Amino acid sequence: MQRFKINSGEYVMIITGVIIMALAMDLFLIPNKIAPGGVSGLATIIHYLFTIKVGFIIAVLNLPLFIIAFRKLGFLFCIKSLFAMVGYSFAIDILPVPCLTYDTLLAAIFGGILMGTGLGLVLKAGATTGGSDTAAILIIRVFKNIKVNWLIFMMDFVVIVLAAFVFTTELSLYGLATIFISSKATEIVLEGPSSSKIIFIISRKSKTISDRIMTELKRGVTLLNGTGLYTNKGIDVLLCVVHRESEVQSVKEIVSTTDEDAFLIVGNVKEVLGKGF
Repeated sequence: MQRFKINSGEYVMIITGVIIMALAMDLFLIPNKIAPGGVSGLATIIHYLFTIKVGFIIAVLNLPLFIIAFRKLGFLFCIKSLFAMVGYSFAIDILPVPCLTYDTLLAAIFGGILMGTGLGLVLKAGATTGGSDTAAILIIRVFKNIKVNWLIFMMDFVVIVLAAFVFTTELSLYGLATIFISSKATEIVLEGPSSSKIIFIISRKSKTISDRIMTELKRGVTLLNGTGLYTNKGIDVLLCVVHRESEVQSVKEIVSTTDEDAFLIVGNVKEVLGKGF
C-alpha cells in the first residue's frame, strides 16, 4: 500500500499551472472560437453549440476518465490530477478577465504559449488535467501496440475536424497552430536545455517495472547485472533513456507505484543516437 504524501510545492505548481491554462482559455481561445484540441477544445465547441460553461463541460467529460483511472493508474497520480482538473475547470468559469484581443492570429499564438506553459508546470508536478493524455494512457492499457503520441494526435485531430464543421475551416487551422505552439511551450518548460534523460533503476521488482515501461511508454529497457558492495549480493539494474521530462515523470510514477523501496537515478544526456532518438 503506497503511503499518502503531500508535497506542498507540487500543489503550488499545479495551482499556478491551471490558472495560467485558464487564462489562456479566457483571455484568448474561448472568445475567438479557437478549439485547442483535446477536452478543452471539445468543451469550447460544445459551449458555442449549447451555451454551457466551458469549465463545467471539461469537468463532466473528464469525470468518467478519472473513475476508470483510479482503478488503473497510481493513487497519488490520480489525486493530483483530479485536483488539477477541478482547479482548471473552476478557474475557467470564475476568473473575471476580459478577452485581450480579437485578432485570431495573436490569440492562437499567445493562447498556445500560455496553455503550454501552464500544462508544463502541471506535468512537472507529476499530474495532468485529464483529457486526451489520460484517455490515451488508459487505452494503451488495453491496446498495447498503439503509441501514445499517435493516439493523442488522433484525438486532437478529431476535435480540429469538429471545429471546422461547427466554426470555420480557418478557425480550425488556428486551433491546429495553437496545439503546435502549446506543445513546444510545454517542452521548453519541462525539458530546458537538455531533453534526453538517462534513468537507472535498482529494484527487486525489475521485471514488472521494465514490462510497464516498455508497454506504457514504448521505451526500451536494458537489464544490467550489478553487485551491492555493502551486501556483496547480486542485484538487477535497469537502464532506460527517455526523450522528454514528461516521460521521466511517467517512469517515476511507474517505479513508485510498483516498488516504493526502489532506488532511482535520473541524469541529463547530451546526445543520443539510435532507433527512437
